[in-house]
Amino acid sequence: MKTIIILFHPNPENSIRNRQIQERIQQLHNVTYHTISSTIDAPAEQALLKQFDRIVFQYPIYWYNIPGCGQLYLDAVLDKNLFKNKKLKVIATTGAPRIVYKNKRNLLKFWECIAQLCGFQLEKPLIWFAMQNQFKLNDLKKQLAK
Repeated sequence: MKTIIILFHPNPENSIRNRQIQERIQQLHNVTYHTISSTIDAPAEQALLKQFDRIVFQYPIYWYNIPGCGQLYLDAVLDKNLFKNKKLKVIATTGAPRIVYKNKRNLLKFWECIAQLCGFQLEKPLIWFAMQNQFKLNDLKKQLAK
């Protein structure tokens, strides 16, 4: 399955955890990493995403949601008619431990709505909470290798 990972991060070069994720999975032959730029060419991004079976959005959680650059990307690129039946996966990192996020579902409701609206098949997300070890990344690598 061809997979593209779109990184929504306003400062990716300073993100240790997102870099660890990228380093762990970039060696997979079926995975393409794509960091969005400040200028979004919506038709080009849509054409790019159409080439893949699975679209993964990776980002740090800001106020229970995606960073502003991610919202701008989704607003410009997503279309409810273009991505039907594609798989959608979320990889999110937090700056706080799991106990702060009492209901993990609150972190995912946004994506459930996006999946329903656009016809994506939402896969099991990976939320890497602060203070969790890197064993979680081994599971992610196995999931994306399929």
